[in-house]
Parts: sequence; structure tokens; C-alpha cells
Amino acid sequence: MRFLLAAALIIAPQLAYAECADLTPLNQGQTAPCDGVHVKSAAMAKIVVDIESAKKQCDLLLDKQKKKSDAICTGELGKRDVEILTIKNIHELKEDVRKKQINFLVDQLAKSQKPGWYFVAGTVAGIAVTMVSAWSLNQIK
Repeated sequence: MRFLLAAALIIAPQLAYAECADLTPLNQGQTAPCDGVHVKSAAMAKIVVDIESAKKQCDLLLDKQKKKSDAICTGELGKRDVEILTIKNIHELKEDVRKKQINFLVDQLAKSQKPGWYFVAGTVAGIAVTMVSAWSLNQIK
């Protein structure tokens, strides 16, 4: 068994695969250890600066949009507050008018109530008019 294993190791080609590093600096004339894209150091610096610049622009645009949204929301909240205050004021005014109207009607009702002797005097006057009418009709016959 050991013989078979030793023969397999000798006959089979020995291959070793190494993983390339993410960043491998190369000098001119040197062969690249892995397949990939060769980027000059200056170009890499420009790419990094462009990425940072794009991130800053994105952050600025995001802040601008946030401030704009905050301003719109604040304005809408202000409008809603004014609407609520106006509705409250209108409600209070209507309530005051209705209270005044109720008080006026209660005062008018109190003024219109006459003492009970008006009823007695009206009844006696009605009886008297009826009796005088009956007597005058009897006199005509």
C-alpha cells in the first residue's frame, strides 16, 4: 500500500496553487504572478480620489435633500398648526355666540312671564264682555 502511494506521488505531477494577494506591486519588466488587471500607481490614486469625491458629493446631495425635506415638513407642520388654531378660534367664537344667544333668550323669557293676576283680570274681563253682550242682545228683542 505504501508502495502504491509512493508511486502515485512520483508519477503524478505536483502542482501547487497559490492565491494572489489583492494588491501586488510590480516593477517594470517583472511578470505578474496572477491574471488580472494592471493599474498604474497614479491611476490607482486617481481612482481613490474619484471614489472619495463621489462619496462626498453623494453626502452633500443627501444633506441638501434632507434639509429640503425638513424645511418642507416644518412648513407643513406650521400650516397644520395654524389650521388647528384657526379652527379652535372659530369654535370658541361660535360657542360664545351661542352662549350669548341662550342668555338673551332666557332674559326674554323672564321678561315675558307675567304675574298670575293678568290671567285673572283677563278672565274677569272676558266674562264681563260676555255678560254685557248677552244683556244687550236681550234688550234688542
